[in-house]
Amino acid sequence: MGFIVVLNFLLQAALSYAASGKPVFPCRVKDKAQLIPGGFKAASKDTEQLRLWWKKWPRDYISIIASDVIPCKTTVPQRQYERFDK
Repeated sequence: MGFIVVLNFLLQAALSYAASGKPVFPCRVKDKAQLIPGGFKAASKDTEQLRLWWKKWPRDYISIIASDVIPCKTTVPQRQYERFDK
């Protein structure tokens, strides 16, 4: 019998995008709705802000400010969980 441990790869990915200079913000999994007031205009590279957002919404997607033409791109890291067998 096994169990699945969900690790916060989303926060780590958000921090990684921010460290590479890309502002990010959380959006809802179900419909990709922006979860923060101001939406993509409030995207941030600030690590403390990102930690607060993903503490509040730990399983929600990451939206990245892509360019002036395409305001944002929603992404999900490939590895969201690990399976551990007893």
